[in-house]
Amino acid sequence: MNCKSLIFVLFLLGVSGLISAQDAFNFSYEVDKIYPSVSTTAEKLTDINSLSELNRYYKPSWVKEFLSVDISAYKHGDLYVASNDSDALTTEQKELILQSDLQSDISVVINYIPNNTLSQNEPQKFNFSFTLEPEKDATFPGGQSELLEYLKDNAISQLELDSFRANHLTAIEFAVDENGKVVDAEIYDMDAYGTEQYEKANKILLNAICKMPDWKPAEYASGDQVKQEFVLRVGDMNSCISNFFNIRVDQRPALDQAE
Repeated sequence: MNCKSLIFVLFLLGVSGLISAQDAFNFSYEVDKIYPSVSTTAEKLTDINSLSELNRYYKPSWVKEFLSVDISAYKHGDLYVASNDSDALTTEQKELILQSDLQSDISVVINYIPNNTLSQNEPQKFNFSFTLEPEKDATFPGGQSELLEYLKDNAISQLELDSFRANHLTAIEFAVDENGKVVDAEIYDMDAYGTEQYEKANKILLNAICKMPDWKPAEYASGDQVKQEFVLRVGDMNSCISNFFNIRVDQRPALDQAE
């Protein structure tokens, strides 16, 4: 075999290996809570003393001088504002957050002089909103392990797993309302439209979600129960579709946890 032939064979082997690597993936399925972009609980708020601790997207290094920091929230239906002129959260601001109406948006508006070297350093504004999350998340009867077992028996075992491929992920977003009912189920699968095998799989998954038994709803320390959002992901977890959902794998319930 001459050099050109050897090079060509090595090229084919390399391409074949690349294709195999692309096709190889670990099929799995997971259910995760969907978090608001910024949120905290009343318990965690006791250890939060600054805006940067509250919102990881905000950087105090942006600021040369604070002009005002206004936190506004609804309390018993009326809007209240607590103000400050620094990154630190005041006692008044924390109390307003803790006393805000459940699941209502809490607004933060930061007016500041940017930390830069421009000759005309105009004031800027950074604002965001967040909510106080319930202390107890909604739970499936028996906990996370029973939830995965239910999905295995009622959906995963009926799928043609060889129809899934690398980077293909089906996601079904759903909510558990204040009565523990599963509502608002919606499929996210860009590969499914017009493809019979994927549409069939999605119908099986959606049917299993909609026929779930009642969950124990999410609950605040006060005992008030609220709606909470989740997502079921099935297929290749490395798919970019996972980035569409604000999930936190490090805070997923242990499989043996039962509420």
